Amino acid sequence: MTKGLTFLKLLRVKAELTQKELAELAAVPLRTIQQYEQRQKNINRAQAETLARIAKQLYCNIEDLLERV
Repeated sequence: MTKGLTFLKLLRVKAELTQKELAELAAVPLRTIQQYEQRQKNINRAQAETLARIAKQLYCNIEDLLERV
């Protein structure tokens, strides 16, 4: 995977949301958001439902969150 910011973090910052705010709005654990942004968890392997909830809050497509491999 590439170094630098994840698409999730870029989109979250653009939406002016904190990790905690996004986690609460998307009903996803804060730690999960943190792990995706730090690439400790592979967002490409996330459940579709989780990705859909995050994408809805960031006004983007699920594909926009995925890391390019």
